[in-house]
Amino acid sequence: MGLDMTHNAWHSSYSWFVQYRVIFAEAAGYKVEFVGFDKDPSGHFWYLPITPVTEFQKLGMWEKHLEDPLLYLLCHSDCEGWLLYPYLEPLKDRLKELLPKAIGIAEKKGCGPQLEESTNKLIVGISQAIENQEHITLC
Repeated sequence: MGLDMTHNAWHSSYSWFVQYRVIFAEAAGYKVEFVGFDKDPSGHFWYLPITPVTEFQKLGMWEKHLEDPLLYLLCHSDCEGWLLYPYLEPLKDRLKELLPKAIGIAEKKGCGPQLEESTNKLIVGISQAIENQEHITLC
């Protein structure tokens, strides 16, 4: 059991999705701290420049474009919702921009190759969704 995304963009455990987002949050310069599993199911909490995040936003329903497209992924629910078509191109570009720094962080945590493989797969899936003018569904 784990998280899947359409367009073959993601098939992995929920715990890897959390760790993946933690690494990209760090790569983007967001403050990340371990708060413990009693306070947050992931054990991590990141401080983001938008608060509060609504339930609709956690499902991918944003009223406007965000300054940092990575936030579409960081703020997203880890088990349902959509990455909406209008936000996919900026998200893809941001992932590509942060990938070298994220790999460096991941290598220190012993998961550099896994992060690179997951990101490349996510970028291919995003590209396919863009080509088809479709949203990516998380399930």
